[in-house]
Amino acid sequence: MEKNRTVHFLLWVFVFGLTFDSLIFDYEFEMALLLSMVECVINAIISYVNLLVLIPKVLSRKGRVSYIFSVLVFFVVLFVPYYVSDLGIYLLSEETYRIVISFALNYTIFILVSFLFWKVNQYELEKKRNLELSNQKLEAELQLLKSQVSPHFLFNTLNNIYSLSITKHDNAPLMIEKLSDLLRYIIYEGEQELVPLEREVELLENYTELQLLKKPKGYEHIALSIKGVEGTQQITHLCC
Repeated sequence: MEKNRTVHFLLWVFVFGLTFDSLIFDYEFEMALLLSMVECVINAIISYVNLLVLIPKVLSRKGRVSYIFSVLVFFVVLFVPYYVSDLGIYLLSEETYRIVISFALNYTIFILVSFLFWKVNQYELEKKRNLELSNQKLEAELQLLKSQVSPHFLFNTLNNIYSLSITKHDNAPLMIEKLSDLLRYIIYEGEQELVPLEREVELLENYTELQLLKKPKGYEHIALSIKGVEGTQQITHLCC
């Protein structure tokens, strides 16, 4: 919104400067200033009526033919008082045909400028909308993945603990402790968008140790090496 206001402001400053520059040689300073302001107001009316009324309410709803007809009607509605009030003589020329041609060209320019601005704005909105949809899709896929992977991991680990408990293996209590730490982290911290990297490292360490406790003799080749972890680093939460 701030960006749009700045663009609009700079555009009208530029238009005013061009108009004032063309009139200052024919009129005194005060008169040239007044006429330049009047010309800018007329151009602003053309632009914003097209941008805020004709495009969204006619072009978007009724189609191109109705829009073109509305633009022509709006031209007549503006030109008649413009000509009758002699503004055309002050701003453009004393000759009627030159007033009509000049006003038509000026009108067309600002209709096109406002239309192009609308097109660019629509493109930006569409891009933003697509990005939001993409993010929502990724979030949904991540949540689905979490819902699929976590139960599998949990049931698999519980089965391993059960098997070790039957044989009264010393690793069973340790596995329960590690699993408890993992579940506590997933439940209480897993919903946060960002978590400290060191907490994720602890999750990986607990997960690795839990896997090693399942079959301690079969995992001698597994080694976990972690470097460069700082307390201030943040990362998206991972899940088992």
